[in-house]
Amino acid sequence: GQDLDEAQKVSVENLESWLTMQRNMYQAVRDLNMPCIAALNGVTAGAGFQISLCADFRYASPSIRLGQPEVKAGLASIVGSYLMTQFVGTTVNKRLSMYGDLISGAYAYEIGLITELTDENVLSYSMNKAKQLAALAPTALRLTKQQFRVLTQPGFDLACEAGIHAQKQCYAAGEPQHVMNEFLNARKNR
Repeated sequence: GQDLDEAQKVSVENLESWLTMQRNMYQAVRDLNMPCIAALNGVTAGAGFQISLCADFRYASPSIRLGQPEVKAGLASIVGSYLMTQFVGTTVNKRLSMYGDLISGAYAYEIGLITELTDENVLSYSMNKAKQLAALAPTALRLTKQQFRVLTQPGFDLACEAGIHAQKQCYAAGEPQHVMNEFLNARKNR
């Protein structure tokens, strides 16, 4: 997820350029001409979760924790919510986006956010899956992936624009700064 020390330095004035850099990072994953696999282990939250949703496949341990906790940091859940629409229905999406709770890998697999679960080493498992993809006809694979990108690009662009607008409002209200300061101060005092 997002480094809160970094996010704490963001202001309304530099927010748009910061969010544009994040958008470019997500777009770079979307623009790959070869399949992209996210190997998930531990906690995958916020921006890290969103990057994984930009990947074509997500392989994970059943015990991982993942989700969209932006609202708990005073941020609107816009881009991640859009990305989840490609995998889950509105009821589940609203619950994950509005409560901001992290869910288990097992539950994420049940609802379609995870491609496959493994009890093996996730990175090794993902590398084996990548080898299977690499053995397929590259032109057909590239064109198939390209079509998925074409189908989802307009919604992604709109979500990123809406995300910038919403986060400006959140930062202008001071909510993210307040929540992050409280969290970072509590962490220092442990």
